[in-house]
Amino acid sequence: MATRTRSLPPDGLYRTSEALPGKGEKVRAGMLVYFQQRSGDGETPIVLLPGRNEHNKWRFRRAGFLVRDLAWVGTLKPLLSEGYYLTSEAMELTAQVKLEAYALVQLGYNREGDPIVFPARYEGNAIVFEARGKRFEDLGVFGRLLPAGFTRPLDGAHFEEDA
Repeated sequence: MATRTRSLPPDGLYRTSEALPGKGEKVRAGMLVYFQQRSGDGETPIVLLPGRNEHNKWRFRRAGFLVRDLAWVGTLKPLLSEGYYLTSEAMELTAQVKLEAYALVQLGYNREGDPIVFPARYEGNAIVFEARGKRFEDLGVFGRLLPAGFTRPLDGAHFEEDA
């Protein structure tokens, strides 16, 4: 059992590149998922789908889909954690929004697992992140982001409350 767990990727955010065998109508290629090494039964990995987005951060549904074909896990594309980053170089988000190196941004995702960079701005004595960001179709943007070194309170609350 421990050997199998070590061969699985860590719990976290991924983008699917193939449909989940047997559940392809629900878990298709090109979707944002939260992968967990162990489901409620303690044995079988599970993928959870996004439920709702609050402040550019997803809350995932507690009910998910068991991963019985462990080869499928190898097709998942790992994503950076949602949260706060610094740009490692100047970055143009739009013709009007150009960020300098080491600008503070928030990283989020759409339901397809495309990264979205939300720029920060000052509002009085507070830092506010824009409600709309720049979507990137490829994951190459990750190489232009550095961890900011802090998280918001309750960042570990990835899941929706049970209904």
